[in-house]
Amino acid sequence: MFFTEEKIERQLREVRVAIRRGAVDLTHWKFCEADPPGAEHPTFDDEGWDDLALGQEWGGYDVVAWFRTRADVPEEWLGQKLALRFLVGPRDGGGSTAESLLYVNGRPLQGIDVWHEEAVLPPELARERELAIALRAWSGVLHVPDRRRFKAGQLLLLDEPTERFYYLADTILKSVTQLDEHDLRRTRLLAALNDAFHRLNFFKPRSAGFYRSVAEAEAELAAAMAEMGAFPENGPRVTGIGHSHLDMAWLWRLDHTVDKASRTFATVLNLMDQYPEYRFMHSSPQLYKLLAQRYPDLYARVKERIAEGRWEITGGMWVEADTNLTSGESLVRQFLVGKRFFKDEFGVDNKIMWLPDVFGYSAALPQIMKRAGIDYFMTTKLSWNQFNKIPCDTFWWQGIDGSRVFTHFVTTLDIGQSPARFFTTYNGKLHPDSILGAWARYQQKDINNDILISYGYGDGGGGPCRDATLFAAEQASAAGATVVLVAAGGALIVSAGMINRQRRWSTPNNTYRYSEERRWG
Repeated sequence: MFFTEEKIERQLREVRVAIRRGAVDLTHWKFCEADPPGAEHPTFDDEGWDDLALGQEWGGYDVVAWFRTRADVPEEWLGQKLALRFLVGPRDGGGSTAESLLYVNGRPLQGIDVWHEEAVLPPELARERELAIALRAWSGVLHVPDRRRFKAGQLLLLDEPTERFYYLADTILKSVTQLDEHDLRRTRLLAALNDAFHRLNFFKPRSAGFYRSVAEAEAELAAAMAEMGAFPENGPRVTGIGHSHLDMAWLWRLDHTVDKASRTFATVLNLMDQYPEYRFMHSSPQLYKLLAQRYPDLYARVKERIAEGRWEITGGMWVEADTNLTSGESLVRQFLVGKRFFKDEFGVDNKIMWLPDVFGYSAALPQIMKRAGIDYFMTTKLSWNQFNKIPCDTFWWQGIDGSRVFTHFVTTLDIGQSPARFFTTYNGKLHPDSILGAWARYQQKDINNDILISYGYGDGGGGPCRDATLFAAEQASAAGATVVLVAAGGALIVSAGMINRQRRWSTPNNTYRYSEERRWG
């Protein structure tokens, strides 16, 4: 088949555009650069606010602003799949973007940021004839431009079969590019994909006939994948978990951290409403306590998901703490207070120390973890070592008293990254290249074929995106793809003593220098 991949790639771009079957621009807004309480409620009086049209500027350094409008839903759209799309403050020449929390009819629906432009409406809101929309936006504090621009606001009608077909076809095509030219799986996947695209009626793009042809092609391709997937291969297995690491206070204040959590958690909850199979994990009891104080409605919904088992709370410690400078007593109290909060609040006894973003680990930790009832330890930051390379990714870490803790380093790579480059990330992307790269980078294939990928944007990036969630669903059904299952252990190597990240500069010194610059600059 000559140029089959190129043809499908071009046609796939047309299919993606067709997902949005209709759009209504939300052009007129009420706007206020302040943070009045109750501004999310539909009945809030915004008569004295300024008028704002799409394309106008707002913001500055560390500015909170509210934007409010109402949207009339076309009669023929009622009850169908609807979404809201916003570009509240893209990069605009700066090094950061605005972060916003979207409220619809008074309900916190989702975070809006550069990675999450669209928010799908739940069925009960999609049946409403009028939507009261409110956005609480924050301009940011890191590399902020003088002004941001509110570029886009739309109500969208999405075509579900076209969306499903796009993500299934896109997943298969990306998987095909990772397979050897003579691999039989590649040949079968490409043939199934080509047959499905032959069904598409491109003579009248975006017509009723076109959308019927897409629905037929989606059904045919899904059936072909189900048939091919009925014969699973003996290959590596990957556990994928939605994740959004959030520094408690880094390039922003603690007050900002709570708002970042509200936006990220709202996005996670909206994805869970759409995709029952979606799972998410987050640590740090301190963050849950702060969320309960400021966003009690969101917190109540989070508790429901935790009780269902769809939202995993882990970490063991009160926060994801430094373990090099911290005293032994302080580390003990991190576990004591952290585990107690999760047990009292959610009925969960943590067994995992989840610490992806700390730059070194005291040799006393295995003893403290075991005494605290922690059996497992996960990190990845040591892959940033500039000199020594840790020779194992799954092993028993032995402390100074002989205590051992089962340890795993995440091996997720960025898209396009060579496994020869040792760096790994806890902000992974669900993409065939990253998944296969994580397996290629894993150093102990001889004893274990289970690896972990945590995926999603962190530090206010909103966590996993809807396209990642859709990709995960399709990845599981694509023949030849990595199967998503729970990992298991094996016979492991033992590493003893302190584990530290090695680089020309150290975290404590760099943090002190940054703090002084912030204090006196």
